[in-house]
Amino acid sequence: MDEILQNRELGIEVRDINEEERSFVAYASTKTMDAYGTVILPDAFDLKRFNKNPVIPWAHDYKSPPVARSMWAKPDEKGLLFKPQFAKTAFAEEVWQLYKEDYLNAFSIGFDPLKGVADDDELYDQLREKWGIKEKPWRIFTKVGLYEISAVPVPANEDSLKLAIKNGIVKSRNLITAFEKREQENLVNQRLEDLFKNMGDSAKIIEAMSKKLDDLEQLLYNQSNKDKTPGSLVDLDIYLKNRLPQLIDGELRRLKGKV
Repeated sequence: MDEILQNRELGIEVRDINEEERSFVAYASTKTMDAYGTVILPDAFDLKRFNKNPVIPWAHDYKSPPVARSMWAKPDEKGLLFKPQFAKTAFAEEVWQLYKEDYLNAFSIGFDPLKGVADDDELYDQLREKWGIKEKPWRIFTKVGLYEISAVPVPANEDSLKLAIKNGIVKSRNLITAFEKREQENLVNQRLEDLFKNMGDSAKIIEAMSKKLDDLEQLLYNQSNKDKTPGSLVDLDIYLKNRLPQLIDGELRRLKGKV
């Protein structure tokens, strides 16, 4: 089976902070439904590959040195627990402090989805009942190959993080750039959501255009098999030549202005 790497982010609560070890305990994944509408069961993780090199990169960046390593990873009834120990590089030190002081509150896993149960499978309800899954995901993963766990730039409180950058608490250019990129992505995603919400009128107009084209195709076909031209063909031809380009141009301008 071809490997298909997917990523999932999870907001976490740091606990058991060990200053001397530079470590804490957190969940890399839980059985809560994610933004993709899927659930990974706690016992779904195959850790063989991960355990061979349990490094923790920053934001899935495999070219740069990792910021931490996992001392252990193990499932419980809620999800996959792990214990990251942070490196002593300047960048890793800053990431460690941001987690410890609750400026950051998320990790993301990179995994290969190996087996799953869809919402129309007979095992679906049994798994939801067994694991106490209240949501209704479209797929429940029963086996995944864990590649890595990444520290990611998801702030616990955006205003606090902005203030930390402004006051010089966050100094690393990499961190600041990552946060700025995240903020831009959130803005684009919000604009896209707003666009899709307003697509109703556009969809109706485009559907009407399509219907007119279908009518024209049928009328032209009929004309080729008859000596006389259907009366409605003239009106339809005028509509298509004059009104249709205006509608298309207007819709494109309107949609372009919303993105």
